[in-house]
Amino acid sequence: MGCCLSATIEHISASPLNHVLSPAQLQQLSAVFKMRTFDAGQTIFAADTVQTTVLMIVSGEVELLSGFSVLCTKRQYHFLGLTGVIKGRHTFTARVKGAAPVQVCEASFVDFERVVKGFIESGESTTTATTTTTTTSTSAGSGGSSASSGGGSTSAGVREAVLTLCGDGALVYPLLRHLDFLEEMSDYDLRLVSAVLTPLFFNPGQIVFGEGSDGKDLYVVQSGTVQAIHVRDEKFFILTEFKPGDIFGELAVFLDIPRSAMVRANRPPCLLLQLRKDDLVQFTLMLGSDRLNFKKMVQQRIAEQFRKYKLPFFESIPHDKYDMLAQYVRSLCHLFGGVN
Repeated sequence: MGCCLSATIEHISASPLNHVLSPAQLQQLSAVFKMRTFDAGQTIFAADTVQTTVLMIVSGEVELLSGFSVLCTKRQYHFLGLTGVIKGRHTFTARVKGAAPVQVCEASFVDFERVVKGFIESGESTTTATTTTTTTSTSAGSGGSSASSGGGSTSAGVREAVLTLCGDGALVYPLLRHLDFLEEMSDYDLRLVSAVLTPLFFNPGQIVFGEGSDGKDLYVVQSGTVQAIHVRDEKFFILTEFKPGDIFGELAVFLDIPRSAMVRANRPPCLLLQLRKDDLVQFTLMLGSDRLNFKKMVQQRIAEQFRKYKLPFFESIPHDKYDMLAQYVRSLCHLFGGVN
């Protein structure tokens, strides 16, 4: 039993929760989790069944299905069981992907909720060991890097951060409802979108992605702020700041161009919702592009880029992408008075 608890503490502590919980809180939460293995092809939970557990993937991959269609794939340190729950029932099926078994940490929902609620009632704020904030990529952010949260979060903030990082769709759903490119989606479809997103935590100064890097994902800011920064002659120029409800990184994804700027976390707690390009493609195929107004989102961002900081953005676009960009810009010419 001690060995099992030790393994659970190790895995929970390696998850993104290590950014928002103190070592004592991590140990307290780990105590309600147990290790469990699911075999290849096994169903972890089925759609329309009662929510009873919260799980965190330790190894292997899990696919989420809506009906017979694959919604997305969840990987190491992703949580299952809170996302897509409506009135206490799951809206999709979770199944082991591929031939390899999946190992998880599993807790009953009742025990999990009791411990998280206890963080609020105790009024305890996060306390973290002294570490140096590191410059990491998005994969480090999702997998839990060595950088710590720096402490100082309120107990209510701890609860929101924990539930968000564990994939609680109830906290994400209101934010999605206000995104323009999702405005035509039904409530049910928005629940599916919340399942596709991966919550990430970044410390102030951490790099979300670098200028010129490949665009493999886009982001929505849930809390805190991030800054878009252009580097020229070894000098840093702040182009804009993204606040809760803002989306960024989408142009590189949709136009298949390098990142036009570096994005760095600024004000804590910086919680971002990541949408991976491969999951977006899979989700669009399943749902249909007519219900996702991507063109509107891209047009709005190009207009913003042109108005605010013309040169850095357009300098970053490869010449073979100009024709693709032109078809969007033509429809926006009236915004710029005389541009043709």
